Amino acid sequence: MNNYIEITIAIIIAALGWIIVHRFTSRRDRKNKIREIRIQYLIEAFRKIGMAAQREKPDACFSELESSFHDVQLFGSEKQINTLMEFLDEYREKKTANVDMLLNELRDDLRKELSLSLIKWKIKFFRIKK
Repeated sequence: MNNYIEITIAIIIAALGWIIVHRFTSRRDRKNKIREIRIQYLIEAFRKIGMAAQREKPDACFSELESSFHDVQLFGSEKQINTLMEFLDEYREKKTANVDMLLNELRDDLRKELSLSLIKWKIKFFRIKK
């Protein structure tokens, strides 16, 4: 009889251990997937905003800018969203604004998320005039 009790207790402990490990693993996997998606969208937003910045005729990039701004509002940090809001307010008032601060914020955060060293240089653009 004691053997049955010991076996039953061992099975219960093993099952509880499996449930706990499974729960922690699932939580970790979910967190990693969210991080992966967030990074993917912010990298794409960084690229699109960077391609539109400091262009003579940025009109062709407006739809991609709109999409990128939505992605930053969804996946960005509080600081990135605040920087974007300041940019949008300035653009509404003056019909022009500098997006460099937002790009620097995105770059710095993405480099940190990807365990890359931070860069002290501000964003610079290479544009060829036709």
